[in-house]
Amino acid sequence: MTVNQVLCENEPIHLVGKIQGFGKFIVLDDNHQIIGISENTESWLNTTDPASYLGQSISELFNQFDQENNAVLDDLLKKLPHLSTEKEIAQTTIFGDSYVIRAYRVNSLLYIEFENSDNEHQDALQLPSYSKALNQAEDRVWEALSASIRDIIGYDRVMVYQFLEDASGQVIAESKREDITSYFGFRFPEFDIPKQARALYLKNHARQTSNIDAETYAILSKTSDAFDLTDCDLRALSPIHLQYLKNGGAQASMSFSIIVQGKLWGLVACQHGEALHVDYHKRSLALFLTEFAVNKHLTMARERDLEFDRQIASLELKLKEQLLIKNDVFTALRAHLPQLAQLLNADGLAIVDKDRILLYRTLIMDDEMIELHHFVSNKTGKLLFEDHRFTIKYEDEIAFPIPFAGLVRVDIDLSRTFSIYAFRNEVVVEEEWAGNPEKIMQYDAGENLFRPSPRQSFDAWKKQIHGTAPAWSNDELFALKRIRQIVRESMLRKSEEINSLNQELIQLNNALDTYSYTVTHDLRNPLASIKLTGQFLQLKLGKENDLAARSAANILDAVDVMENLMEKILEFSRAKVYQYTPEWVDVSTSIRKIVTEYSDRFQMDPINIEIKNLLPVYGEKTLFHQVFANIVGNAIKYSSKTQDPKICIESQIRNDNIQYTIRDNGIGIDVAELAHIYDVFKRMSNSGSFEGSGVGMAIVKRIIERLNASIEVESEIGKGTTVHLTFPNAEIPVELLSHSTKAG
Repeated sequence: MTVNQVLCENEPIHLVGKIQGFGKFIVLDDNHQIIGISENTESWLNTTDPASYLGQSISELFNQFDQENNAVLDDLLKKLPHLSTEKEIAQTTIFGDSYVIRAYRVNSLLYIEFENSDNEHQDALQLPSYSKALNQAEDRVWEALSASIRDIIGYDRVMVYQFLEDASGQVIAESKREDITSYFGFRFPEFDIPKQARALYLKNHARQTSNIDAETYAILSKTSDAFDLTDCDLRALSPIHLQYLKNGGAQASMSFSIIVQGKLWGLVACQHGEALHVDYHKRSLALFLTEFAVNKHLTMARERDLEFDRQIASLELKLKEQLLIKNDVFTALRAHLPQLAQLLNADGLAIVDKDRILLYRTLIMDDEMIELHHFVSNKTGKLLFEDHRFTIKYEDEIAFPIPFAGLVRVDIDLSRTFSIYAFRNEVVVEEEWAGNPEKIMQYDAGENLFRPSPRQSFDAWKKQIHGTAPAWSNDELFALKRIRQIVRESMLRKSEEINSLNQELIQLNNALDTYSYTVTHDLRNPLASIKLTGQFLQLKLGKENDLAARSAANILDAVDVMENLMEKILEFSRAKVYQYTPEWVDVSTSIRKIVTEYSDRFQMDPINIEIKNLLPVYGEKTLFHQVFANIVGNAIKYSSKTQDPKICIESQIRNDNIQYTIRDNGIGIDVAELAHIYDVFKRMSNSGSFEGSGVGMAIVKRIIERLNASIEVESEIGKGTTVHLTFPNAEIPVELLSHSTKAG
């Protein structure tokens, strides 16, 4: 046997086919003939069968009424052809009873509602005082609205009920009789107000049930199609909802929709322990005040948004200033982490840029942060990822204890290697519900189906929520996106500046190279003339005149210095642009020649120079010769005046690279000057007694960069210098290994 189930959200509550007893209802076609009439209209007619008027003109029905207010009805008849979905409101008296008439169009049909009225409209005169109270309430506008509406309608309880993100609701304001239980702060499950009911609240903004036990009246018709009562204020309620109200102790109920920016934000929910009909004019005043409160709420929200925007703008301005000054984004962001954390209401922050980590007020470690970064990258492709239940969802997939509950991440670059994270700690929330929020279904044996059963109890039912953090608001997420935009703009600007500077540098270097070549070339002829003159003076006059001999010697020494300087400038210029085809080079022979040449030049005994294993390197032999000539030459030169000079030259394979080490015990270099050893024409402070131009190490640095190699210099004043040259690629051909020198 199959058992069916009826769900609340599937109940067609707008097609109920009945109205409540505080009014009467008539439906007309386009010819103004009656096609629907409520059965309680019999009190107006000469017959006990209102259905006998079906098919007759509405004017024939109106002719049955007394004539004291026929002008109002005549005016209504004239307006019938022009009715729209907007309700036409009038007031009249029929057989001594006062009625509010509402006439409007629903598709091709015309609806006319006659609602009993008490004919007292004094509350409308208090509108200015109510409006003033709401206006002065500031951020307590909902409390003021609850109190104002309760004062107008005289109900036991008036609540402002807000719909939350999970579609449940919570009472955020309440005005009530002192002797009844408060529902303030209580949560109500989503199914208490099902989807189709919310859809009706979005269309019809006021609903009243004056007596849940009162008789309801069918709408008589010759058609089998039910009339759509979405906009009908007299519409009878669902039996399930009536039982729900009864279980909650309410005999009368009323609600007003709170519409914010076109969405159902919440309800003003009103309950009364006894039957009570509230006049249409009072309901209209309450609805007007509800809309007034919405406008006040939006105004306050805009003011909060403006203040938040001011905070964002302040942080943006400071960040932009820092990013203009600092070359490193990390440095700029570090100074503003406290303000960023405050703006995002974050308990901790992390910034990841490849392998660089910047942490703020979080217990997560650097290596854990890198692992988390890779994990989140693999979990989502979103530019902005937010999960306030992150730990609950993923703690089993992450190897280390997660020191937070929720996170939000924004990627700065499209490669997703540069990201900003904000963390929030766990906040244990104790939710207080109006009864157990569990939907109960009851079996109807007669119809063989389950029907939803209204909750029997609304007593406080508490539930603790663990492992979650407060969700980030839209404003906070927007702020994070703005920070991303600022950083991206700064990075782009820096990139453009660097490209521009690189182009300028290329142009300057090209001009400098051209100038260097021109100068060295054009100075050769005058320098040659000066050298010949010095040699002539030395040859002809030097033998007879000591002054002439010394002067000629000084001229020739100066010419040698200038020639050497010009040659070094030309070498430095060529070192950058020299083109070559790389190959494996056995540098042992070249190094031995350099050792012999410089030993003779600086009068050092070769026995003090130890040559160990010399491996071949990949590049160009002329460039290698220049490198070793400068490095080995410096080691010999600056050790030559040491009492017991020692120099060692060796190589080895290290981390798949070939590393050469040249070590001496010469004069050394002051640690403070090491950073300037590659500057052109820069000589160390203790090298004055040695010849040199200050260009050699600059040439070495440029060649090393051309060879994709690296250089590292360690030195201590008076104790010597060690130079490490690291060349890439250690896959040396076997035939070359046998040629490596292993002699000392």
